[in-house]
Amino acid sequence: MSETNSNKTNNSTLTPNQDPTSSYYIHPSDMNSLQLVSTKFSGVGYGDWKRSMTIALSAKNKLGFITGEITKPTDPDDPNLKPWERCNDMIISWILHNLDATIARSVLYFNSAFEIWKDLEERYGYTSGPQLYSLEQQLSEISQGESSIAEYFTKIKMIWDEVNSANPLPTCICNLCTCNLTKKIYKMQQEQRLMHFLMKLNEAFAPVRGHILMMNPLPALTQAYRLLIQEERHKELSQLSTQTDSMAFAADRRKFSDNRSDNRGFYKPINSSMNYKPPPYSQQGVQMISGTKRPYPNSYSSYFCNHCNRSGHSIERCWKLHGYPNDTKFNKFKGVAAIAQQPDSHDAEVHNSDNIAAPIITKEQYAHLLSLLSKYPDSSSTPLEDGEISGQAHLAGPFAERASSSSW
Repeated sequence: MSETNSNKTNNSTLTPNQDPTSSYYIHPSDMNSLQLVSTKFSGVGYGDWKRSMTIALSAKNKLGFITGEITKPTDPDDPNLKPWERCNDMIISWILHNLDATIARSVLYFNSAFEIWKDLEERYGYTSGPQLYSLEQQLSEISQGESSIAEYFTKIKMIWDEVNSANPLPTCICNLCTCNLTKKIYKMQQEQRLMHFLMKLNEAFAPVRGHILMMNPLPALTQAYRLLIQEERHKELSQLSTQTDSMAFAADRRKFSDNRSDNRGFYKPINSSMNYKPPPYSQQGVQMISGTKRPYPNSYSSYFCNHCNRSGHSIERCWKLHGYPNDTKFNKFKGVAAIAQQPDSHDAEVHNSDNIAAPIITKEQYAHLLSLLSKYPDSSSTPLEDGEISGQAHLAGPFAERASSSSW
């Protein structure tokens, strides 16, 4: 108790410009070029700039200088006159430094911060029809798009705040209202804004939007915002889990491929007794199929069959070894396989040329041939012209020998 009284006594003995609780006190860090707001006022967004400036001046205990509550002392001998002039000039420099150069030039010669603030309020603080029209148009065109829930809510709430500043709700000032009309109007406004907020969401949030609309009574706008944020976070975690599973599957598949293939990317059986035989290669670095001259790229297949010496399948799935499927669409493969397994026709002819027996003709066929040959003149009596062939040539070879040696 005694400590509190001593503090009051010390404060009473300090001058106003030295008392930290006084509006005339200026902190040593306060400079005339102090930037109070993040963005200088350039003629657009006066409501936001005004709100930021009032917060900053209130924090420095200087708000009364622009509202007219702290007026200039009229007595020249008043001890507060000099502190007031000092604080007034400091606030004027703050306002000028937070205005655009063109606007600051228009209010440079005002004598007090209150006059500057009043002039700005009269020029930019009014509400017009085009201003309301522009705000309502922005509300109708806004949508979530590619933005997150937080970004979308921030954008739409900024427009709502400007609408509240330009066209505030009516409030009771007599303090005699018993029907809570102002509270009911405010509740209707919040429900309308909730509908507008949900209406412009992406279709990905349709389930949670339907859940919010089914709630009775409707939740507050902040509660709906929390539900949507949770849903968005849930979707992000689900997507991250899906990507992780996909990466794990790809890693397992690569590991399987590394274990089941040789250094050229072809199938390598796990059991060493399967006599793995990689596809042959030519000197040009291309894969050659046995019995053919057709090149294949090195990465043609990761499987190779040791039975038919072909890539594209393993020996466990070789149709030539295990049989073809019963489906009719595989019949063409059966025909091709049968042809492939037959020996070459040309080689067969060469191999069996010595074993071919001469054809045998009957007596009637021989007599008919003689009757036909008798119609041609004898080659001994009539010389042959170039290009003509004697009729006896038809009996050359084994036919003539058989005919001459045969008994009739």
